[in-house]
Amino acid sequence: MLHTPSLSNRLLKYLPKLQQAALYLDETVYSLPNGGLAWTSGHHPQLKGPESWSTASVFHFSHRLERLTAEQIRRVIFEELDVVYDPPGEAKIDARFFAPNFLDCPLRYTTKHCPCATLFSKNSLNQSQKKNSLNQSQKSRKG
Repeated sequence: MLHTPSLSNRLLKYLPKLQQAALYLDETVYSLPNGGLAWTSGHHPQLKGPESWSTASVFHFSHRLERLTAEQIRRVIFEELDVVYDPPGEAKIDARFFAPNFLDCPLRYTTKHCPCATLFSKNSLNQSQKKNSLNQSQKSRKG
């Protein structure tokens, strides 16, 4: 429901209840050895431990709740300032052109400094070249 834009207006009045659900997550969290967090569904009480799908659901819920909360904050601010609220719309530019140099920050890789984009494209290229070589050698063995 939180993901359905047409329901956002109706769900705003339930933010206090949704907050209770979010607070309950603190009581049911599993702390993982690597510092991560995970949750269990509770559908299988005989199985102890977190599950991937329920953990993904918690993160999805948290993200959507954050967006709904941000919407409520915007509305309250506009109301306090006595300004007509115009909700955010669709992006005005093509997403492909958003932050084109985002991955162009310097990164230390082994002993060299290089732009992230260069490193990622080189590693991606190397991986696909290795994969293609492997596929070619497997095909030649079968053929």
